[in-house]
Amino acid sequence: MKGPPAGPGGEIDEKTTGLPTALAREENLTNPGRYLRDAARDFPDRVALDFLGATTTYSQLETQVARAAEALRGLGVGRGDVVGVILPNCPQHVVVAYAAWRIGAIVAEHNPLAPAEEIRSQLDAHGARVIIVWEKG
Repeated sequence: MKGPPAGPGGEIDEKTTGLPTALAREENLTNPGRYLRDAARDFPDRVALDFLGATTTYSQLETQVARAAEALRGLGVGRGDVVGVILPNCPQHVVVAYAAWRIGAIVAEHNPLAPAEEIRSQLDAHGARVIIVWEKG
């Protein structure tokens, strides 16, 4: 799978990704976002994540992060807002963290195995705009 083509200056825009230009360009990425964008451009077919034998390439991860960032923005999350994350170690955790960082949000990690009272206290302390959780089925 090929990564999104980039323009002469390495830019990625709506024409190349199909995503809104504001999300595609991400000119003010934080360092983790820059590293991912650069890896997706330079090594699109290399494995970024290997979770229980299921692999995700840098190109695929970049696309997932861009879509998740768009979803977070749609929920009103912006620069400086807190995103609470209560997920186990899984690919979705990586996507959510990079998506939040991409839009300048702060990631507040929580242990999904912590007692409910502890998580509630932490959530009250940081006042996340959005909380991404794993629901055990």
